[in-house]
Amino acid sequence: MKHYKTLFSMKEELKALVTQIRSDKSPPRSQHTRAMYEFRHLHIARCLIKGRTIEEIEGDPETAHKKTGNKPDMKKVEALVAKWKPIHEAEVAEMKAAWAKLQAQQLEPAMVPARG
Repeated sequence: MKHYKTLFSMKEELKALVTQIRSDKSPPRSQHTRAMYEFRHLHIARCLIKGRTIEEIEGDPETAHKKTGNKPDMKKVEALVAKWKPIHEAEVAEMKAAWAKLQAQQLEPAMVPARG
């Protein structure tokens, strides 16, 4: 299983935000709601980088937010994706190059001394 450092570090940030959300439940709730806001948008950005669509993450945009009106701030999400996606893509390219190099090394015939 591949583990990308970029996605892993994003997940570590998400875990830190969850810990903060759990500990900040008592008043004042301003830090609590800020951490929830950050978590939601970082989660959406991470899922988009992994290849999911916004409909898969948030549900149908026409019906999902009609009752609450709680739509994600797409400018914030786009900023997070712009920050993390180039790092992730560079990491993926580096891993693919390393994998191709490893495959090429395994396909070369082993140098065995001739017996005589």
